Amino acid sequence: MSRLVNIKARKVILFFLLSHALAYFALFLIPAYSVEPNLEFLLLLNTVFVSVVLMSAVLTYKLLPLPTSSTSFKGMSASQLKFNVGFSSLGALLGISLVFYDRVFLRGIDYSLGLRHARYQWLASEGGSLVSVIGNLLIPFCYVSIFFLVVHYSRLSRFATLLLFSSAFFGVFGHAALNGGRSNVLLALVMGLSAYLLRRQGAPKRLFFANYYKLLPVGLFAIFYVASIIKSSAVMGGVDVETLTILGVESLYGQVSDYFKSRLEGSEYLYLMIYGIAYLYHGQWTAQVTYSLPVRDGSYTFYPFSVILNELGLIDAPLQAGFFSDTGAFISLPGAFYYDFGFMGVVVLSLVVGWLLGLTLRMICADRNIGGGRLAFIIYVLYLVLLSPILPAYGLSYLNFIIFAFAILGVLNAFLYRRSFSLVLLENLKN
Repeated sequence: MSRLVNIKARKVILFFLLSHALAYFALFLIPAYSVEPNLEFLLLLNTVFVSVVLMSAVLTYKLLPLPTSSTSFKGMSASQLKFNVGFSSLGALLGISLVFYDRVFLRGIDYSLGLRHARYQWLASEGGSLVSVIGNLLIPFCYVSIFFLVVHYSRLSRFATLLLFSSAFFGVFGHAALNGGRSNVLLALVMGLSAYLLRRQGAPKRLFFANYYKLLPVGLFAIFYVASIIKSSAVMGGVDVETLTILGVESLYGQVSDYFKSRLEGSEYLYLMIYGIAYLYHGQWTAQVTYSLPVRDGSYTFYPFSVILNELGLIDAPLQAGFFSDTGAFISLPGAFYYDFGFMGVVVLSLVVGWLLGLTLRMICADRNIGGGRLAFIIYVLYLVLLSPILPAYGLSYLNFIIFAFAILGVLNAFLYRRSFSLVLLENLKN
């Protein structure tokens, strides 16, 4: 593989492989398994998907010509970077402030009862005000802040670094807390990883990931936040965390083992870990269940797209949701392909995913030609492949808002600077 693609492409492929390996083996760490255990099928399904995607990606990468440098393509100036840093960070901070004002003062949601309880208050409340709409359109720029923070970390002033970090932290965790959800944290993690994969080669003096201890407090806070959401669900349901773990696993089409029922006497933290891993990777359980379903009604592959088309008024109604949607469980991307079209569909659609990945790898290797439009496409594909063992990434509606934020920033740059923002800087910011 190392002779077929360059180092930046190899990193993407490596993390794609690691994401699937981690998903397959993570569930062996917890005393729970699918209600329809079929590990042989799961291994075959994931192997076919990963193999076909990689084959298609490498072939596409090798056959496509390397994009040549365009004389019209210009790198990003220091003043342009300052504008992007300021707009994305201040925009996200303003957005979270507006949503907070809408939830607490306009809708009167009581967060003292717990974040999960507040979530259901929010879902039951009437549609948001104009303040809420504006705020929700601005918050996704916190993911753009993550991108700039990682990709251009060595070129940022201390103040710009602090501003971007504040935007990312309060935008991601603040929005997640106001919604009583967890998906924001996962999306932020993948954005950080995607930005790392896109970072230009070299050894700058200040590298964001060079000092891992700086990320440790954020990682610990993320774990604490997710644990608090789980505990909030337990409190709202009037049960302890052990009972919630059992009920949660069952709702995700899993079942706890006999060891869990009779011999596991762990602390609350152990049950929180079990529930967290089960929730993150239960798409591997539902993929196993899919093999045993006599009838597979609805659609997983195209349902999210049908919802968007319906909201745009292009179709009368979205497609029927899949079998597992009744409990809110999701399914892995290869599982979704098999659910809809069987193994033939897995092969064909994996070829398409591999083609998209190969095109993305080609773009990444020509980083001097990556502007706002290409960057939005690359990030979308990276989300697709890195989250494929968990769920179809395009099923997360908030991903569309993140891509929208990148697109809007690209338009603003084109209007103000006659060029989009890029991975390449013409000059560095002064510290």
